[in-house]
Amino acid sequence: MNAGKSLRVSLATALSTAVALTPTYAAAQVEPPSASTVRINGGGGSQSAALVLPFGKSAIIDLPADARDILISNPAIADATVRTARRAYVIGRQLGQTNIFFFDAAGRQIANVEIRVEPDVAPLNTLFSRFGPDSQITAEALNGSIVLNGTARNAAEADRAARLAQSFSAKPAAVRASGAPPDRHSRTRTSSI
Repeated sequence: MNAGKSLRVSLATALSTAVALTPTYAAAQVEPPSASTVRINGGGGSQSAALVLPFGKSAIIDLPADARDILISNPAIADATVRTARRAYVIGRQLGQTNIFFFDAAGRQIANVEIRVEPDVAPLNTLFSRFGPDSQITAEALNGSIVLNGTARNAAEADRAARLAQSFSAKPAAVRASGAPPDRHSRTRTSSI
């Protein structure tokens, strides 16, 4: 590839085994991972919500009715503590997916919260804006991987972004380069292997 061409860099930073995508629910969805409170509105019957929770972080779940029992399908992924009859705290313990069911005193399901615990990419995005202020590279977490999207000023900045993302990864990553559009900008993108 000649030096006059921009590079399209594809970096795979797998942080855990790929996990199936979380289904989309018509009820409340909580995005991005920096959200800290899930409010489940009442409306008759069981309510559903989805939560993307950064690994090692917590969120508050406010329920529409008093809960008496909870069931966590995989407590190794997320743990919950009931603080009041209508409020629970959930903590992301391990990358992966789980769900939490809340039941009232009569045993009826009040709510189901689908939880996806992902790497916390907020510090990585802070580094990108500090070390590449002219580039528009952002990191997202998806199924245990860090995905970089955006435009870098040049191949060196794209490479720096890839190295920073690798430093957040538990596994070494593969890099693949190909020609890019003649706008002399590098596009960065990472994906799972």
